[in-house]
Amino acid sequence: MEESYSNRIIKLVTGETVYQETVALVGYCHSSLHPGHLTKSILKHKQCLEKHCDRLEKFEDCSFWENRQKHLDKKQTMKLEKKQSKLLRAQQQAQTLGLLAQVMAFSNRMVEAYDLPIVLTGVAKAREPNGSGKLIINFVSAQPVRDNWKYRDLGKLISEQFHLNAEMRHTRMPSGSYATIGDLFLK
Repeated sequence: MEESYSNRIIKLVTGETVYQETVALVGYCHSSLHPGHLTKSILKHKQCLEKHCDRLEKFEDCSFWENRQKHLDKKQTMKLEKKQSKLLRAQQQAQTLGLLAQVMAFSNRMVEAYDLPIVLTGVAKAREPNGSGKLIINFVSAQPVRDNWKYRDLGKLISEQFHLNAEMRHTRMPSGSYATIGDLFLK
């Protein structure tokens, strides 16, 4: 009877002796400096996993290791998904920049071909919550008035060429007035 009672007492790495039923053991350390059983808190405190200790014997039947592996797998999956998402955003941004450059080049060719009295100042995606893919082609003309309607056909031509919705928009000055070609060269 006394022998079975003494088998239930175990020595921890910290030097403490405890009843086996009162602690959840996750492993055993075979180090000659501090041999003994390990609990989850001792394992964390001694940093056995961070040090990649080769003297650690894992008790694989313990749920701690399974839960830890699930956590590590989930963390790795989230990291991979984040990396893929970032890569996808970068690819989409590169495609958008490429498209904007193509639209700008085509628009400039059309302005020259039709001898339009405007200067294109930029092409940008419209900031619309529904993400309709609308493009804004900004321009300045010789007149400081809203003359978008004069160049609506150019917008339609660009829309047809690139299969998207393009809108011509006269650029405004910070004061709110419409910019002219002369305003471009004042700076």
